[in-house]
Amino acid sequence: MTTNSNEITEEMQDNKPHFIDTPEHDHSRCHSPKHGTTLSTSTSSFEALDPHDPNLSRLATTMFEKTAEYLQDELTSTHADYRLLERLNKETIAKYAELKTISTNVSQSLDALNQKYKKLQPVLDNINQIDDNVA
Repeated sequence: MTTNSNEITEEMQDNKPHFIDTPEHDHSRCHSPKHGTTLSTSTSSFEALDPHDPNLSRLATTMFEKTAEYLQDELTSTHADYRLLERLNKETIAKYAELKTISTNVSQSLDALNQKYKKLQPVLDNINQIDDNVA
């Protein structure tokens, strides 16, 4: 792979990519032993239908099964967590609605007692005045 310095200088001045684009240096194609030149960017020589190590295949299958099982369990537990949170939120909403009703009733009772106290205030003042006169 020899290039002269003029080629590199021209390439850098033209803001072109810094690799040589010739048929012998075609970067977009890869050579597959069975299928010839492909558009694959993979550098692996593995072909899907080629015979390979059965132990490796068994281990890979086991790995994928265990990974799938792990992910399924993670999703199941996450789903259970969200169901629990949803139930807790519904219970909290119900409890706050109950507390709102109770506080509304307490507020109404307090207003009623304050009104009764205002009505009784002249009578209580009269009782206090009589008590002061007697003593």
